[in-house]
Amino acid sequence: MLNKINIPYFFHNLNTNISFLLFNIFFVALVRQILIINIILSSIIFLLLCSKNSFAGQKKTEQLSCYAEYDSEVYINGQCTLYAEDDFYKQDEFLITLSHNLLCDDGSNDCNYSFQLQQDKYFGKSLHSVYFTSDFNKRATHMQEYLGNNYKVFYWYQSNRMFVCAINTISKFCFTKPM
Repeated sequence: MLNKINIPYFFHNLNTNISFLLFNIFFVALVRQILIINIILSSIIFLLLCSKNSFAGQKKTEQLSCYAEYDSEVYINGQCTLYAEDDFYKQDEFLITLSHNLLCDDGSNDCNYSFQLQQDKYFGKSLHSVYFTSDFNKRATHMQEYLGNNYKVFYWYQSNRMFVCAINTISKFCFTKPM
């Protein structure tokens, strides 16, 4: 008679223990996911706060001469606006933006071509990357395309103007800046 009482109690207790174990496993997994998400979000916030590549310290310079060619097609040959710190060329890392307003294919005035030149320093060597914002068919203004990090950047001075060109095998982005 004792066996008949203990067996159902054993199974009831086992069922409770399994439920408790599964709950603990689920709870630990949930806590782990929340912790990982918090670490990732904290890292992103920290990087955004510490980033040097923001427009906060950049100056807007209008009506510069600029030229942009990619894959044998000229996208800008005229005036553009430069967003950059005054002494960007003296810094180890920088981000400059050249923006050229133009008519959209649908006739509206909301399109532009923007090229960004970013210089980063890794192990004492400068790496130059170029990004193109918009699409090549003038339909959108917020797309961004990475054009590569194999650019050579050249600076030269003439008549109180600085000339800057970022060049690789299939593209060339140049502008002049008053000194």
